[in-house]
Amino acid sequence: QDSDPRVLDDIKKDLARSFPDHEMFRGDALGQHSLYDVLRAYAVHDPDVGYCQAQAPIAAILLMHLPPEQAFWVFVQINEEYVKGYFSDGLHAIKEDALATELLIQRISHKGFRLLVCIYCFS
Repeated sequence: QDSDPRVLDDIKKDLARSFPDHEMFRGDALGQHSLYDVLRAYAVHDPDVGYCQAQAPIAAILLMHLPPEQAFWVFVQINEEYVKGYFSDGLHAIKEDALATELLIQRISHKGFRLLVCIYCFS
């Protein structure tokens, strides 16, 4: 089973954006091939989520520390256990978590919240 050709094109476009100055991912380095393989495998593993540009840096960091197969399975666990819904259409889960974080910071530290508003982290 393989992924949608559009998904594969999106992954290929994003490879050069993931840590382009890191030796593993510079140019046509082996890390770029491993990153492509992990992201493609995940898109096949979970076709409902598929691929989202924000997944590439997470997978790249895992590949800096783990062999590709282990990186893939850790990536699966992260997606299924910790950031479920973050990469689905509309990014609803991450938007909900961002709003909850914003409200919590506003409640705990009004001064800190104002600072984050000043640097455009929050609206």
